[in-house]
Amino acid sequence: MREISITGGRNVRVNRSMNGTTVVGVPEASGAGTTLKHYRVKSIEGDFMTCREFGGDIDDTSLDGTRDIYIARDPELRRSNFEDKSIAYNSDGDSFTATYTYSSNTKRTKTVAGVAEVQVIVPYYKTDRTVILAAESENKSGVTDPNDSPIYLVEITQRAWAKLES
Repeated sequence: MREISITGGRNVRVNRSMNGTTVVGVPEASGAGTTLKHYRVKSIEGDFMTCREFGGDIDDTSLDGTRDIYIARDPELRRSNFEDKSIAYNSDGDSFTATYTYSSNTKRTKTVAGVAEVQVIVPYYKTDRTVILAAESENKSGVTDPNDSPIYLVEITQRAWAKLES
């Protein structure tokens, strides 16, 4: 078996942890640079997550920060962008309309032409265990926190919807 070494570069950061290796695209920053921080997920809402600054030990939450920090989910994962909407897609000659119905903030049913597909977010989020990477957006995220204040932090850890095989 051949071993592959992954290294970072311009606009790319490689994160290695006990859970594996993640390659993250880092946005261009105007100024001194983009600050990236790790956060532990405490709860998952429709368009954002409540997190705490990660203390460095995946098994010890007592080392984490004590203040709730709100982090916007990726636009493709935000519930409000898809819930109970019919969205027309047209790409590479394919055209279809999909509707989305949510059973939780991490599970939904996508229906196209009467065929339903249950989807979940992968990699899975596990509250009090999952550690994400977030960066500050210079132009807001379009999401507000429970106090109706704009959220500037955005998760940049790569996740996507995937079909749940039964």
